[in-house]
Amino acid sequence: MNGSTRRTVLLLLTAAWLAAVCPAYAAWPAVPPPLPAPTGTVVNVDSERALQQAVADVRSNTTIVIRPGVYKLTKTIGFRGPLTDVCLRGATNNRDDVVLVGPGRDDRGKAAPYGIWAGGPIQRLTIANLTVREFSQQPIIINPPVSAPRIYNVRLVNGGQQLLKVNKLPDGAAVNDGTVEYSLLEYEPAARDWYSNAIDIHGGSRWVIRNNLIRNVRPAGGELGGPAVLVWNSASGTIVEGNTFVNCQRDVSFGLIERKPYDHEGGVIRNNFIVRDRSVEGDV
Repeated sequence: MNGSTRRTVLLLLTAAWLAAVCPAYAAWPAVPPPLPAPTGTVVNVDSERALQQAVADVRSNTTIVIRPGVYKLTKTIGFRGPLTDVCLRGATNNRDDVVLVGPGRDDRGKAAPYGIWAGGPIQRLTIANLTVREFSQQPIIINPPVSAPRIYNVRLVNGGQQLLKVNKLPDGAAVNDGTVEYSLLEYEPAARDWYSNAIDIHGGSRWVIRNNLIRNVRPAGGELGGPAVLVWNSASGTIVEGNTFVNCQRDVSFGLIERKPYDHEGGVIRNNFIVRDRSVEGDV
């Protein structure tokens, strides 16, 4: 094989590799399928004050619709059960049209450490079509006994810790049957330190994490950060599929430590795409 032939073969192999890889990266649906129109009671808000009041007054079977704009939060948005079928969503299908901004991930104040907090007996809480960014702890945190929460078409940026955290109570109660879909979770340009995950789920069962783009889950200082998707602490039955991971050091971890009877049981990891720059060191 002469030099010209070798170059031709190399170009063909490179083209074949790009054809296989690039569509997978490009296939992440930046514009997801739209949600159905709201049902039940609909409350429209166009200011931070109106948003806080609508959440404080929310009842079951209510959708709070936020009109496009940037909303600087003076305190955490808190959903407290008992509630059923409650939705907080932006007015359009563009997650960038509604932005909830915190005081910054290095802020030490106590008024707004989280963007959105949910706790108590809440069934089927949906958060959709918006961006939540710049909070010292998590943009979204969910606590038991919330059940079947749905995160859809959301962008989470720059939490001082995780971007989405799902807790477990000391008595073993956990948040089950949640979904995270068609969302963008990222640190810009990197996480603050090693205590970082895009999604951190403690003890939950039957979570589905699919069709998301997750970027830059790595500390700025060069140390090893947490897994981008971490499901552990006696969790089970998780499905992680169709996600794209860009420049994360560790991408998916079912379980983290030795635990009896298990730290994570069952579950499926499939059809995810992982890419890193040469400057980003990976780990297993």
